[in-house]
Amino acid sequence: MLEASCAWEDWVYNLTRSVKTLRIEAGNGRGRWQPRSPAMAAGLTDPIWTVKELLMTVVAPDVTNTKWGGYLETREILIWETP
Repeated sequence: MLEASCAWEDWVYNLTRSVKTLRIEAGNGRGRWQPRSPAMAAGLTDPIWTVKELLMTVVAPDVTNTKWGGYLETREILIWETP
């Protein structure tokens, strides 16, 4: 349970929260700022996610590759589309 709670906090912090120190100037020269999340600063996503979008996201589990006897970690993010 602790591992799941830590993973949830990481996802929420990195995807749904804007961090003041990561903001960038909006480019209009009037002191306006564009908020960014840590995931946006790292180039992993464009918008700041909502918690609803995060809850609707399914992360595929790790896959063990036994054909070559090694471990292959793959993660895919699948997003449920709402009608």
